[in-house]
Amino acid sequence: MRTLKFRIWNTKEKCFYTDDHVKANFFNFIERMPDEPIMQFTGLLDRHGKEIYEGDIVQDEYNRKEEVAYITPRFIPFFKTEPYQTDTEWIPEEIEVIGNIYQDEHLLKNK
Repeated sequence: MRTLKFRIWNTKEKCFYTDDHVKANFFNFIERMPDEPIMQFTGLLDRHGKEIYEGDIVQDEYNRKEEVAYITPRFIPFFKTEPYQTDTEWIPEEIEVIGNIYQDEHLLKNK
């Protein structure tokens, strides 16, 4: 069973509230900041053992940089520059989290 973890991006303060903060005050966060983006842990680790969340930017062995998104029924790197294919396979042990779409959006520009 996958561990449920979340993080919330605070658009005003430009920082993440991590899972420890979110778990302790989840409903308080939701009431106080209903429009803030909530990202779920995918249950996967990258090749360095770093947790992969929705909204992370990952890079594969071919230096492609993509945003991680949840597209039913699984988390995948979301290839915005290519047509989406449901049979796309990616191996977490072969990718690396290099940033996220809130702090490192520039990594996705001019791919």
